[in-house]
Amino acid sequence: VTGVQTCALPICSLQTVRLEAHRDCTHAALELAAPAGSPSFAVDHLQVYASPGRLWVADGAKATLRPEFDMGSPRLRLTVGPDRAPASSHVQWSWPIQAVHAGEKRRIRLSLRASRSREASMALTQNHPPFAALCRHESLQLQPERREYEREVVCTASDENCRLVLFVGGEECTLELGGVEVSPIETRDADAKKLK
Repeated sequence: VTGVQTCALPICSLQTVRLEAHRDCTHAALELAAPAGSPSFAVDHLQVYASPGRLWVADGAKATLRPEFDMGSPRLRLTVGPDRAPASSHVQWSWPIQAVHAGEKRRIRLSLRASRSREASMALTQNHPPFAALCRHESLQLQPERREYEREVVCTASDENCRLVLFVGGEECTLELGGVEVSPIETRDADAKKLK
């Protein structure tokens, strides 16, 4: 992972395993590699490097997720296909984050490029049923040129198991995700409490 953190992956023998078992092995390898996605990480702060996060696709929609490297820099290529009943929520890419508390402010930064202009949205949500939103949904106007998107959100509820979700269903396109960062925003009140 570009000199930041390395991990060993299990080796699967294609000669002795059926395709189904090979898929299970590949899934297990991706699970083991997941910690490599947040090598530079402090409390409540993470930077995505190589872990692909999770892709959820509703029935009737199509999407694929593939990690890539561009001149040594990791990125994710998310391809959204046709959908029988188009809706942005039918394709979701998510990344786990630290616990959030009601009233806290978080800064979200994304580096994104789309194959064509289109709208998308993102939010912090629970990482477990019922997957309720923990902040207001923020809209994004994606462009063919890579752009850095930054939004500040206020958490409306507290939860220990959370995630950042990018909603990109409803329109066929290819997205390149170069980096994600979620960090707390210190307020004057919080600074004052620390000084006391």
